[in-house]
Amino acid sequence: MNWIQSLSKSIQYIEDHLTDRISIDEISKQAYTSSSHFQLLFHLVFGMTVGEYIRNRRLTLAALDLLKPGSKIIDIAMRYQYDTQESFSKAFTRFHGFPPSKVQLDKIKMFHPLTIKITVQGGFEMSRSLIDEFYWNDFKNQKGELLSDLNKYQRIVNWGIKARGHNPNVFDALTEWILDDSEWTDDKLVENEQILMQGILARFRHQNAQLRAYLKEIEPSGIVNEAVFNALDRFDDELSGKTEYSDLQNVISKMFTDFSVMRDRKVREKIAEVKLVRQEQTVLMFSVI
Repeated sequence: MNWIQSLSKSIQYIEDHLTDRISIDEISKQAYTSSSHFQLLFHLVFGMTVGEYIRNRRLTLAALDLLKPGSKIIDIAMRYQYDTQESFSKAFTRFHGFPPSKVQLDKIKMFHPLTIKITVQGGFEMSRSLIDEFYWNDFKNQKGELLSDLNKYQRIVNWGIKARGHNPNVFDALTEWILDDSEWTDDKLVENEQILMQGILARFRHQNAQLRAYLKEIEPSGIVNEAVFNALDRFDDELSGKTEYSDLQNVISKMFTDFSVMRDRKVREKIAEVKLVRQEQTVLMFSVI
């Protein structure tokens, strides 16, 4: 077993036991080497300690778990092997920049499993590249500003124009990623689901909710194009797996209920054909304008 295989096996062992108490000795056994030699090799290759890697992965998964309905901070803390809620909260805040009680999808710092090819991939740079390429707007942080309703609406229009010009290129890159067979191996399915479902689609749903609330606030002024609310409704349906195209509904439903179907290139080709998010986003922007 070469060193690449040894490290890959040890990483997989860590990933399989992130909710368990694991020791360096147990991990190094997977690489058939001493704990001291394993820690040195791990640090040389990945630029971080084994402990840092485990902590980064646990805090990433903990944040995603906290977004689930009914989740409790103390339960998540125990699941990821923190002795107390206080110690978990401190570590969580240092890593994400906000406490567990204020977790938001668009603020989570994602750190994905490391993989070894010719170069080391993973961590922060790789994890959010597709998500962060879109032209987003944080409407929540703009509520309550001392601007006239007309100025508020004009700012939305300006954002819409820029998004309409920028986002189609990102959707093209997204389509290329979906059709790249090398990106859809079994070991990447979990990461890809996080990027596509909990990342891009969830981020659009979150932004839509904020946009709807922002527009409702200025709606009494009479300057809001009412058609935008219908566009938002259609867009939300698409983002939730409902489409007006009956021939595509089956494959979209499969993706939403069992993401493992994305291993099938034919399924991914259908998903790539849809491009519904791009179409609906364009309709939305024109409606706002």
